[in-house]
Amino acid sequence: MDMIRKMTSLQAFKAMICFLDAYYDEIQSDDLGSLLGDIQLFEDGSGTWDSAAWNDWGIAIEKKESVFVLEGFKGVSNFLNAYYIRTSSSARELKELSDEMMFDENERSSCFPLWNRWVGCVEKIINE
Repeated sequence: MDMIRKMTSLQAFKAMICFLDAYYDEIQSDDLGSLLGDIQLFEDGSGTWDSAAWNDWGIAIEKKESVFVLEGFKGVSNFLNAYYIRTSSSARELKELSDEMMFDENERSSCFPLWNRWVGCVEKIINE
Protein backbone atom coordinates (compact mmCIF):
# COMPACT_ATOMS: atom_id res chain seq x y z
CA MET A 1 0.00 0.00 0.00
CA ASP A 2 1.13 3.46 -0.83
CA MET A 3 2.02 5.42 2.34
CA ILE A 4 0.85 8.62 0.69
CA ARG A 5 -2.70 7.29 0.34
CA LYS A 6 -5.19 9.25 2.42
CA MET A 7 -8.25 8.16 4.34
CA THR A 8 -10.84 10.05 6.35
CA SER A 9 -10.51 10.27 10.10
CA LEU A 10 -13.51 7.92 10.38
CA GLN A 11 -11.90 5.37 8.07
CA ALA A 12 -8.70 5.59 10.11
CA PHE A 13 -10.70 5.10 13.32
CA LYS A 14 -12.40 2.03 11.84
CA ALA A 15 -8.99 0.74 10.72
CA MET A 16 -7.78 1.20 14.31
CA ILE A 17 -10.69 -0.91 15.57
CA CYS A 18 -9.84 -3.60 13.00
CA PHE A 19 -6.14 -3.44 13.97
CA LEU A 20 -6.84 -3.68 17.71
CA ASP A 21 -9.39 -6.43 17.20
CA ALA A 22 -6.80 -8.52 15.34
CA TYR A 23 -4.27 -7.85 18.11
CA TYR A 24 -6.88 -8.86 20.70
CA ASP A 25 -7.36 -12.18 18.91
CA GLU A 26 -3.63 -12.74 19.38
CA ILE A 27 -3.17 -11.75 23.04
CA GLN A 28 -6.67 -11.98 24.59
CA SER A 29 -6.01 -9.05 26.95
CA ASP A 30 -8.86 -7.95 29.25
CA ASP A 31 -7.63 -4.36 29.03
CA LEU A 32 -7.68 -4.43 25.24
CA GLY A 33 -11.10 -6.10 25.27
CA SER A 34 -12.40 -3.31 27.49
CA LEU A 35 -10.94 -0.65 25.19
CA LEU A 36 -12.48 -2.33 22.15
CA GLY A 37 -15.87 -2.22 23.85
CA ASP A 38 -15.45 1.48 24.58
CA ILE A 39 -14.45 2.47 21.04
CA GLN A 40 -17.18 0.63 19.15
CA LEU A 41 -19.16 2.97 16.94
CA PHE A 42 -22.93 3.27 17.25
CA GLU A 43 -24.69 1.80 14.21
CA ASP A 44 -25.92 5.25 13.18
CA GLY A 45 -22.36 6.62 13.32
CA SER A 46 -23.26 9.22 15.93
CA GLY A 47 -20.43 8.35 18.30
CA THR A 48 -18.71 5.69 20.36
CA TRP A 49 -19.77 3.83 23.50
CA ASP A 50 -17.17 5.85 25.41
CA SER A 51 -18.07 9.41 24.51
CA ALA A 52 -14.47 10.55 25.05
CA ALA A 53 -13.01 8.03 22.60
CA TRP A 54 -13.84 9.98 19.44
CA ASN A 55 -12.42 13.17 20.95
CA ASP A 56 -9.29 11.29 22.04
CA TRP A 57 -8.93 9.98 18.48
CA GLY A 58 -9.16 13.52 17.12
CA ILE A 59 -6.36 14.59 19.43
CA ALA A 60 -4.30 11.53 18.47
CA ILE A 61 -4.47 12.51 14.79
CA GLU A 62 -4.09 16.23 15.48
CA LYS A 63 -7.74 17.03 14.58
CA LYS A 64 -7.14 16.29 10.89
CA GLU A 65 -10.16 15.39 8.77
CA SER A 66 -8.05 13.03 6.69
CA VAL A 67 -4.72 11.32 7.31
CA PHE A 68 -2.08 9.47 5.39
CA VAL A 69 -1.64 5.76 6.20
CA LEU A 70 1.48 6.48 8.26
CA GLU A 71 -0.24 9.30 10.17
CA GLY A 72 -3.08 6.92 11.02
CA PHE A 73 -0.62 4.33 12.34
CA LYS A 74 1.07 6.95 14.48
CA GLY A 75 -2.39 8.11 15.57
CA VAL A 76 -3.13 4.62 16.90
CA SER A 77 0.08 4.72 18.92
CA ASN A 78 -0.80 8.18 20.25
CA PHE A 79 -4.34 7.03 21.09
CA LEU A 80 -3.08 3.98 22.98
CA ASN A 81 -0.53 6.01 24.88
CA ALA A 82 -3.17 8.57 25.92
CA TYR A 83 -5.54 5.77 26.95
CA TYR A 84 -2.77 4.19 29.01
CA ILE A 85 -2.16 7.48 30.82
CA ARG A 86 -5.88 8.18 31.27
CA THR A 87 -6.50 4.74 32.80
CA SER A 88 -3.84 5.27 35.48
CA SER A 89 -1.27 3.09 33.76
CA SER A 90 -3.18 -0.14 34.35
CA ALA A 91 -3.22 -1.36 30.75
CA ARG A 92 0.36 -2.60 30.43
CA GLU A 93 -0.24 -4.54 27.18
CA LEU A 94 -1.55 -1.40 25.49
CA LYS A 95 1.51 0.58 26.52
CA GLU A 96 3.75 -2.18 25.17
CA LEU A 97 1.86 -2.16 21.87
CA SER A 98 2.12 1.62 21.65
CA ASP A 99 5.86 1.42 22.28
CA GLU A 100 6.29 -1.28 19.60
CA MET A 101 4.63 1.01 17.05
CA MET A 102 7.26 3.74 17.32
CA PHE A 103 9.13 5.01 14.27
CA ASP A 104 12.70 6.25 14.04
CA GLU A 105 13.75 9.63 12.68
CA ASN A 106 13.72 8.23 9.11
CA GLU A 107 10.07 7.14 9.42
CA ARG A 108 10.97 3.45 9.66
CA SER A 109 9.11 1.09 11.94
CA SER A 110 11.03 -1.56 13.81
CA CYS A 111 7.95 -3.77 13.95
CA PHE A 112 6.95 -4.82 10.44
CA PRO A 113 4.30 -7.35 11.56
CA LEU A 114 2.33 -4.55 13.26
CA TRP A 115 2.78 -2.26 10.27
CA ASN A 116 1.62 -5.00 7.91
CA ARG A 117 -1.41 -5.70 10.11
CA TRP A 118 -2.25 -1.97 10.04
CA VAL A 119 -1.93 -1.78 6.25
CA GLY A 120 -4.19 -4.83 5.91
CA CYS A 121 -6.85 -3.18 8.08
CA VAL A 122 -6.59 0.08 6.15
CA GLU A 123 -7.08 -1.76 2.87
CA LYS A 124 -10.06 -3.63 4.30
CA ILE A 125 -11.76 -0.44 5.52
CA ILE A 126 -11.04 1.61 2.40
CA ASN A 127 -12.40 -1.17 0.18
CA GLU A 128 -15.66 -1.59 2.15
